[in-house]
Parts: sequence; C-alpha cells; structure tokens
Amino acid sequence: MYSLTETTNLTAIAECQYAIGDKLKFTKFTSCLGLFCKIKDSTKLIGIHLVLFDENDVPFTLADVATVRTVLENWDAELETGWVVGCLDFWSSEIKSAFLEIFGDIDRERILNSDSGFYSAEVINQAVVVTFEP
Repeated sequence: MYSLTETTNLTAIAECQYAIGDKLKFTKFTSCLGLFCKIKDSTKLIGIHLVLFDENDVPFTLADVATVRTVLENWDAELETGWVVGCLDFWSSEIKSAFLEIFGDIDRERILNSDSGFYSAEVINQAVVVTFEP
C-alpha cells in the first residue's frame, strides 16, 4: 500500500512526504508529481510529494488518489486552490485528471509541468503562488 508521512522539513519535502507551513519546497523532482493547497482560514499551505514507485517499489495508482484526498481534507485544505506540479509527462492522464477534478481545475489553470527541478510555493494575498527552479 502506498503511504504518505508528515515531515517538519519545510524546505526539503521528500518523496512520499507532506508538510504544512507558510513556505514549502520539495526535494528535486526527476519524475515526481507534487500538490500544493492552501489551508482554510490560514496563510499556511500543504505540500504533498508523490513518486511513481515508493521505496518498497509500490506504484502510485488511481486508487491512491483517494488517500491523498483524505490527507488534504484532514488538514482542511481549500481544494479549489490546489496546484498540480512536476514532471507530469511521466504520470497517467487518469491520475492527473483525478487531481484536477478534486481541485475543480477543469481549465487546467493551476498546473505547472516544468520537468526536472525544484518546486516551491507560498500563500500571497490568499492565493497559492508556485515557483520553479531548474
């Protein structure tokens, strides 16, 4: 079973980890997918770093999207602020579409598909602002 663990390292959120904070940054993506969402009534956000296969070689599947949604809901994430970022060409269209549906991003306005590099985010004026560094 694919699992996620919380970390307090806000500037190096590793694979299969998530964190809550004012400014978040993932470790370098080479084939990963990440999610950022604002936390309700807060300037904090949640960042979740997903990998195609975890350390036990368990693949991330469409069924695991429900687990991610539960983590987001447990932290009271404002799903309509959600971003999907990363090396998205490696991920199935079904998984990407499932996250876009959860976030209500039918027009694909909150996607950043910039390939390998570092993705970070913060809340500015109540909006999630995502940054990419190669």
